[in-house]
Formats: sequence, structure tokens, C-alpha cells
Amino acid sequence: MSDPRRVPELALAVGVALGAPAALFVALFDSLVTAALVGAALLYPFAAYAVVVDDDPTTVLVPDYVLAGTAVAGGLTALAGLAVLAPLYGAVAGLVVALPGVTYHLRYGDPISPLGPAATLALAVLVAVGLLGAGTLAGDLALGAVGAVLAALAGADRYRLRGGPLSPGAERAAVAGCVAGVVVVVVGSALAGAAAAGVVLAAGLLAVAGALAL
Repeated sequence: MSDPRRVPELALAVGVALGAPAALFVALFDSLVTAALVGAALLYPFAAYAVVVDDDPTTVLVPDYVLAGTAVAGGLTALAGLAVLAPLYGAVAGLVVALPGVTYHLRYGDPISPLGPAATLALAVLVAVGLLGAGTLAGDLALGAVGAVLAALAGADRYRLRGGPLSPGAERAAVAGCVAGVVVVVVGSALAGAAAAGVVLAAGLLAVAGALAL
């Protein structure tokens, strides 16, 4: 039973009370995509606190419901980006909104994906490459890099938690490839004058390498 002095349910209520009005205000004066990001930025820290301090957060935050809710919210965010002719922005914002729910479900829910961990990681890498390419075409490499890192980390996180069929040698090769990629990204971004994107990609590759190494 959770410590009553911490009141995780109250933390959730505070997050909703702060996030909902702020998101509505931003939606009225900016865009639904930005509104979703603002709402997530205000709600998710309180939700994370509730999860950490509660001995059994699934009694309040049912994993399947959390996954469904965040997936729908992320999908609607991506569609809102399409509606305002900002598909890359919408896609990256959709990942920001949806992935915390995926992360929570991985840790507290029952496996539901028909894909294995290795296949999921491969798919995540393909999505990451697609987002990076979209960022290049759209002239916003940094935003594409953020989306690519989020997608790759989600795949690596599932692989780390669920395990995979790759041999230890293959996993070490993947880690070495990520580390080598950091060098290539740093040098390439410096030569291309895209330092911000390079920093994001290098940090993401290091994080993926750490997840696989664990």
C-alpha cells in the first residue's frame, strides 16, 4: 500500500488541473499540436511521481487504459500536425505524447505486441531513419533527429525489458556500431553545420548503446 503522506492520486489530479487549462489556452491561440505538448509537459511529471511513489500504481493507472489513451492522444496529435501542414512536427509531438504510455505499459502491463523485441527494435530503427530523412527534406534536421532518437530509444527499451534472440556477440556489435555512429555523427554534423542535430543524435546513439549493453 502506498504511503498516504505522498498521495499519488492527488499528484495526478494536480497534473490534470494544470495541464488541461494550459493545453486549452494554447489550443485557442496556437495549434493543437503545441497544446498537446504543453499538456503532456505539465501532466506527465506528476504522473511519473504518482507511479514512483505508489507501491502498486496499476490500481489507479491501469496499464492497458494508459497505453490506449496515450496512443490515441499521440495519433490525434500527429493528425493535427497533418491538418496544419506540419507533419514532421505532428509526428514528433505524437511520439512525445504516446511513448510515456508505452514505457509505462512495458513495465507494468502484460505483453500484447505480436512483434518480438528484435523485430520491434528493427522497426523502430526504420522509423528513426524515416524521421531523420523527413527532417532533412523539411529543412529541420534537429526536429527529425529528436523524433529519430525517441523512436530508437523506444525500440531499445522494449528490447532491454523483454529480451531478444540476438547473441551476446551480435549485441556487442550493435553497441560498437552505435559508438562508432557517434563519431560519424559528431564529425558529419560539424562539417555540415548542423551542431544541434548532431548533439541530439549522438546522445541518442549513446543512450541506445547503453540500453543494449544493459
